[in-house]
Amino acid sequence: MVIMISVLPVPEKEKAKFCETHPVCREFSCIYSAVEAGKEIGWFSVREEENRLVIPQMQLTGRTTGEEMNGEEKLVAELMIRSAASYALNRYLPEICCEEASLGSFLPELKFVKNSIGIYTIQLQKLIHKCASC
Repeated sequence: MVIMISVLPVPEKEKAKFCETHPVCREFSCIYSAVEAGKEIGWFSVREEENRLVIPQMQLTGRTTGEEMNGEEKLVAELMIRSAASYALNRYLPEICCEEASLGSFLPELKFVKNSIGIYTIQLQKLIHKCASC
């Protein structure tokens, strides 16, 4: 049996309840939830700024902050980051910034670079590549 992971925006009518049960920051443009077999496995919020998309928060369900990410957690985190990249691409935002400190050891694996103020950034074209026929 194949189980699919879906990473989709939290519907507008469910945002208030989601925010009550999750430590969501107040400044966000959209909240995404990652679900596998009907169970939430992670979530993240994004905020649009001039010429960039900021990921202020990203949480993997059941993960203890500070412990090393395992392969499955890295896969889920990468899927969520690529979903954020799709959001940025659709809005012509050329850069992604991740403020989530707990991902600091993982983000360089995806070619994110820490800037002078300690925020990990990447140009969208380094994360998403068009196929040769596009």
